[in-house]
Amino acid sequence: MSHDQWPGVDEAVAALREAFGTAYVEHTGGGCFSIYVPIEGMGVLSVGDMHGPLGDSNHGWGVELIDPDGDYAGPVCNVPDRSVPKLVEALRAFLRDGTRTGLTHHDLVCMRRDQHHADTGHFVNPAHAGDPECIECQEIHQGFQADEQ
Repeated sequence: MSHDQWPGVDEAVAALREAFGTAYVEHTGGGCFSIYVPIEGMGVLSVGDMHGPLGDSNHGWGVELIDPDGDYAGPVCNVPDRSVPKLVEALRAFLRDGTRTGLTHHDLVCMRRDQHHADTGHFVNPAHAGDPECIECQEIHQGFQADEQ
C-alpha cells in the first residue's frame, strides 16, 4: 500500500519494519493516521509528523509511546529533518537506554506535568494553573505560558 500523500512514509515503514520487525500505518481515529511500531513489553511507538499525526504538517518525525494498556506514555523523540535513518537511530537509542532525542521545551513541560499529576493528582495545562498553593504547579504553568510566547 502506497502512502504518497505523506512524504517519506513508505520509506519509514520499510526501515522500521526492518529494524524492529513490525511497522504499519494505522487509522488512529478522527481521520488521523500514524505509523505503529509494536514493541514487546512496552506497547506501541506511534510515529507521526513532528507536530501531529501523519499529514498534519509533513514536517519532521515525532514519536510517542502508547503503553500496553493503551494509555499515552509520553514523547519519545523528534527528528526535525524527516530523516528516516535518524528516526531509526533515535528509536534504537530509546529502546536501548531510554534516551529521548530532540524533545522540545513543550515536550519537557508536558513530561514534567504528567509526572507531577501522577505524583500529586494536580492537573495543570496552559489554561489552568493547577493548585494555586503548589510551587511546582505554578512553575509548570509558567513553562506552558513560555511556549505560547
